[in-house]
Amino acid sequence: SPEFKRYLKAFLPENNFNLTYPVLFKKSKNDQSRINLIIPTLEPEKVYGGITTALKLFKNIIESGSYDQVRIIVTTDGVSLRAVKYVNSFFKDNFSISKGNNKDGFLLNSIIPLKTNSERILDISEKDLYVSSAWWTADLGLRIVNKQNDFFKKDGKLIYLIQDFEPGFYPQGTTYANAKATYQEGKKIIAIINSEELYNFFSNYFDFFESYYVPFELNDKLLKELNKYANSSKQIARKKIIICYGRPSTPRNCFDTIVSGLKKW
Repeated sequence: SPEFKRYLKAFLPENNFNLTYPVLFKKSKNDQSRINLIIPTLEPEKVYGGITTALKLFKNIIESGSYDQVRIIVTTDGVSLRAVKYVNSFFKDNFSISKGNNKDGFLLNSIIPLKTNSERILDISEKDLYVSSAWWTADLGLRIVNKQNDFFKKDGKLIYLIQDFEPGFYPQGTTYANAKATYQEGKKIIAIINSEELYNFFSNYFDFFESYYVPFELNDKLLKELNKYANSSKQIARKKIIICYGRPSTPRNCFDTIVSGLKKW
């Protein structure tokens, strides 16, 4: 079927170039308050770094608010059964796959694999609140908020988790410009910026409706390991260690420069 073919394509590497695509928005009569996360993937092997931060933030928003429904919109990958199990475990709740077009009724907790849906229809309700997690999810989020404001004559905002200056991931061209454009819709954005340093950078160049930063916090696993030594009565020999990070497959990490620098050192 066309839907099955689209589902398979979502897992192919070449499909990752199609980060943005048309979506048909449908006005919903749902009068429940619903919090929505727009995220590239939920596949467990890809949940690290920025994806983990986005899920943690979303969980904190859910726990600090009072929402009738929770919805996760996945824009890049399909959603496997392993992904559903991961989400159920992470949020300690039960999520169901939805097509996002109201045909499934008003599910309490739902996941929409938007890219693999043959129709790519997304229902929008008046009490929806949207959280985006990367520039292409913010591109979709801004389109949703614009249509929501049009449907319901309101002045809704997008919560945008900014974790890097993402245009810098690409050569200066179309993708660079599209990524940068999401920051230039500042009056429609409540920005949550993932470090004080990044917050200061964005404050100099972009004007958001509201903006906040997330203070630095050590990874839970690293903190646990460090606490073992901090609480130990044994004298631990210290060594001077240089830690370098880079991925050969990711040009922005400057892996070749790191290697050249280490050789020279």
